[in-house]
Amino acid sequence: MNNSNMMKRLLILMALCFSLQLPAQILPPDFLCVTNDTLVWLPPNNTCGAFNAYLIYAGQQPGGPFSILASVNNAAQTTFYHAGAAGATWYYYLVSDYNCPGQPALSSDTLDNRIPDPGPIRYVSVVNGDDVEIRWDLSPSPEVYAYVISRNTAAGTTIIDTVFGGANVYLDANAAPDEGPETYFVSALDRCGNKSLVTSPHTTLFVETGDIDPCTQSLTLSWNAYQNWAGGVERYEIWVGLNGQAPVAWDTVPGSALTYVFDQADDGVDYCFEIKAVEAGTGVSATSNTVCRQATVIQPLRRLVLLNATVNGSGGADLRWLWAPENAQLTAANLQRANNLPNFTDILPLPTAIPLLADNNAEDNSAPVAARQLFYRIETTDACGATVRSNEVGLVHLSGQALDDNINRLQWTPFYHPLADSIRYELYRQSVGAPAQLTDSGVLTFEDLIDISKPDQTQACYYVEAVARLQLPDGETRTVTSRSNVVCLEQAAKLFVPNAFSPDGVNRIFRPLYQFGAPQSYRMVIYDRWGGQLFESNAIENGWDGAKEGRPLPQGVYLYTIRLVQSGGQVIEKKGSVLLVR
Repeated sequence: MNNSNMMKRLLILMALCFSLQLPAQILPPDFLCVTNDTLVWLPPNNTCGAFNAYLIYAGQQPGGPFSILASVNNAAQTTFYHAGAAGATWYYYLVSDYNCPGQPALSSDTLDNRIPDPGPIRYVSVVNGDDVEIRWDLSPSPEVYAYVISRNTAAGTTIIDTVFGGANVYLDANAAPDEGPETYFVSALDRCGNKSLVTSPHTTLFVETGDIDPCTQSLTLSWNAYQNWAGGVERYEIWVGLNGQAPVAWDTVPGSALTYVFDQADDGVDYCFEIKAVEAGTGVSATSNTVCRQATVIQPLRRLVLLNATVNGSGGADLRWLWAPENAQLTAANLQRANNLPNFTDILPLPTAIPLLADNNAEDNSAPVAARQLFYRIETTDACGATVRSNEVGLVHLSGQALDDNINRLQWTPFYHPLADSIRYELYRQSVGAPAQLTDSGVLTFEDLIDISKPDQTQACYYVEAVARLQLPDGETRTVTSRSNVVCLEQAAKLFVPNAFSPDGVNRIFRPLYQFGAPQSYRMVIYDRWGGQLFESNAIENGWDGAKEGRPLPQGVYLYTIRLVQSGGQVIEKKGSVLLVR
């Protein structure tokens, strides 16, 4: 609407507002339209005075200047032919001339002699499943009183309805947008039958898809491009509904994309899909038809977490893991072990029958836990051949050495768990009663000072417990404890051998002095200088009294050999001579 028309309508409104105070007003003819250079109007209803004429103003610019083109003196006349239009564009308005002194004469709308301007389509959108809503902008031409809605059909472009009364939305209940794209046109119509040019057509979005692939749990959505938006398509939104629920926004793709891969199908779920186009710069949107598919898929393993690996009391390894869902269709599952990463081998098949248990345990009785650090993981294969592997877990391996000065040095490998965000280590010494905790820290070494006055510390056995806090992929927090192998250390015995003894004096028996502990085996042999065996003892408390078979031997130098094996396997051997004094 141009400024001149706006001003005229404002004057009409002002006149109506003052109608209660004014006895009359001079209304203009109801200017309907211009067709073939003929102006058409309806007479006004003025009762304030006698009719004089209808004044026709004309100009060639929307805002004037305007001059009187003609004066029509017949009050019943409703048309006027502008013979001098000559194919040029003209603008007209009408004024009523009545004998009503002091009353304002209002002007009609300003119309031109062209066909009406169209109102561009804003969108065509599928609603209610199989209806199409068409919305358009109102024409700027004031003579427009109706809009003609057309749709492409098998017979060609067909008028489906006419909308009156200034409405700009229409619901086509006879469309079939679920069978293919529907294309619409809108044209503006005035009372003379003049129709605007047809607007750029808009076509509904039509989305289609194949069946869901049972192995990839996916399908591909495809749709036609939404066209003829002034700003173009900013994006397409993917909307998904599950099991009859209303679709919700799921994902977006750029306005240039016409396909989308949905890859999160779950077995037995009904999925319904819609595509929504969004215009750049305005946010105006248009929705596609709805297409539904039921998912029949090979259920994959979606969760596989090896929680823990720990040395058990039998010298093997206990494993614990989680997997889901319970209806995952596995053809194989194996516990795997490695001496070093990433060289895993299968060691134990795991049960795969449906339903799977969420929380599981297994035992590796062949694990050489004392020899080295071991690593574990679980590998599965589903019915589609897809392989899923868990995280790896590495046992703590403890080793140590018995040093001089009565010190046992312990060191251990770190507990390996990629999901652990904190780990501490508790070192224990086994003794009579409950194990004694020696340390609780994050370090990997410890030196234990042995009290040799306590026989039960001569041979000490140790183990480490790693306490780890895990952050699982689903956000759950768990704490696990992994125990190491057991290491036993024995302090070397101190064996003192005298160099002389006197059977008739103070030191009457020849035998070594053992500082602490009890040997696992012992043998002492006495020889004469020519190598003849004189005496043998297999108990450290049984010494030589300087005799052979009860007959005292003469004073002299004799030879000995001593071999002692400690309970931990350490061997002490000594050879030498001793002086027998008479």
